[in-house]
Amino acid sequence: MYEVLEIVRLVLIVIVSLLSFLLILKFSADMITNLRKISNIKRLKKCMDTMAAAATVFKTDVIEKNSDGKKGKLRLVFFEYTADEKTYCKKMLLTYSAFNEVSKGDKVNIYYEKHNPEDCVLKEDWEERTYKYYIQWDIAYIFCILVFVAINVVMKLV
Repeated sequence: MYEVLEIVRLVLIVIVSLLSFLLILKFSADMITNLRKISNIKRLKKCMDTMAAAATVFKTDVIEKNSDGKKGKLRLVFFEYTADEKTYCKKMLLTYSAFNEVSKGDKVNIYYEKHNPEDCVLKEDWEERTYKYYIQWDIAYIFCILVFVAINVVMKLV
């Protein structure tokens, strides 16, 4: 009976370790994606081929998000802008803050690529703050997983 319990304990350790490893990979991939988005925002703001424009907010909403383990209020902003006589619409999901409070009809400043007007970012740092917020949560999740695994391993060894 003792041997069966040892085998079950070993199997549980392996399963928990593999699951933890996969979760760490997932959160690391999320962090890399968000870091790339921040890098793209900074590139567009510094690029010589970037054009500035005023966009008009045509819809906003505050939503509760509870997916991907990320909880909290987020601001959904829809806006449109004109570049080269063509109108583009964009949707952005931002962390909820008094700093990014906008209403229908408000103007927001954007930067878009001269040769690719569909690629745009807000002049304000609202997007960067949102991606940094996600990165902080990913780091917190990874830290919690590592602490859990460490405690689990120590408990199994003792």
